[in-house]
Amino acid sequence: MKTFQLSLLICLFACPLLAQAQENRREIAVQGEASATYSPNHVKLTFHIEASGQNAQAVNSALNQKLQEVIKIISVKDKNIEIYSRGRDYSGPDGRGSTILANNVVTAIEYLTVETTNVSLSAQIIDDCLKAGAANVGEVSYRHVSTEEQRISLIKKATDTAKAKALAIAENLNVKLGQPIAITVNEEDLGSQMLEQRMRGENPSLYHDKKLSIQVLVRYELLVM
Repeated sequence: MKTFQLSLLICLFACPLLAQAQENRREIAVQGEASATYSPNHVKLTFHIEASGQNAQAVNSALNQKLQEVIKIISVKDKNIEIYSRGRDYSGPDGRGSTILANNVVTAIEYLTVETTNVSLSAQIIDDCLKAGAANVGEVSYRHVSTEEQRISLIKKATDTAKAKALAIAENLNVKLGQPIAITVNEEDLGSQMLEQRMRGENPSLYHDKKLSIQVLVRYELLVM
């Protein structure tokens, strides 16, 4: 019981002192940024595979056959290739969205997406898929998938920039820079990068270097000299 009472008294006295120390602590928050450009290491291609017939069942059969031919020719290219369907559309004789009626021509389109980290294969994949029965290529987009090593390297650079700013400010204020209290790391998202490129009149899906940006916000303690 005595131990508990002593601990309680210490806590009652220490907590206000800690809170007061935190209130009196001087801090500074600085931001640092680092960026680098990398060649694309990922490509996504979407193919339109089409078939028409007198009814949905016949169309499905014809479309499945074309689909298997296209998938077969892609699968042997590289083990890192990912293939998946984004859906299948059916339409009547008047085009997409038109009503499908009995004894009318039915058209179906399969949206097949191919993704690979072997960017150099993209042109060959396009040629082979079109030869195997794909009607056209609906999308070709390139991006860079950053590695953990690349992120860590940029975080270090951004943190060094933030520290240099903090040291300059501390010197100007005639105080000493203390230890970092907290750090927040943000990576510029892909959507923001694509919007920025569009505003510059660029097509973000085309093959060109991709930018990776890291921002850090560091809080330092300031010590009176």
